[in-house]
Amino acid sequence: MSSRTCQVIRTNQASTRDEINEMFYGVCGAQEKNKGDFQMKLDGVYYPLNDSISWLTTCMEEMKQDIARIQIQCAAEATAPASIDRKLSTSIDDNLTHSNLMNSQPDSYTRAEIDQLVEDIYRTLESAEERLDRRCDDIYFPMTLQ
Repeated sequence: MSSRTCQVIRTNQASTRDEINEMFYGVCGAQEKNKGDFQMKLDGVYYPLNDSISWLTTCMEEMKQDIARIQIQCAAEATAPASIDRKLSTSIDDNLTHSNLMNSQPDSYTRAEIDQLVEDIYRTLESAEERLDRRCDDIYFPMTLQ
């Protein structure tokens, strides 16, 4: 016997076939409505959660690609000769050769000129660091999930 039972109340009043059909279809209709309500609630939870999981999966794949690219770059830098004379990437100043650059620079600098050059280098590095920090924040903390 099933765990659910229907309690039948007998009355002296007999129901017609049409009345019984009406009651039956009323119960079936209520059950269909409950099923629809439940499905709507389930969809309201499932689809946003599924979208969030898909978005996180995409972010993880992008991070894996970034990590692989960084690892390759670090490996290439580790095997590159430790020289300031190593070939640099192509520049818009390709017409300037290394010897022309060396000839155009003065042989000595004053302390103030060196301080200014160092200050410019640090400012450039700080600016690059800030850009990288913002980029990392965008990658690793893109938005707050609600």
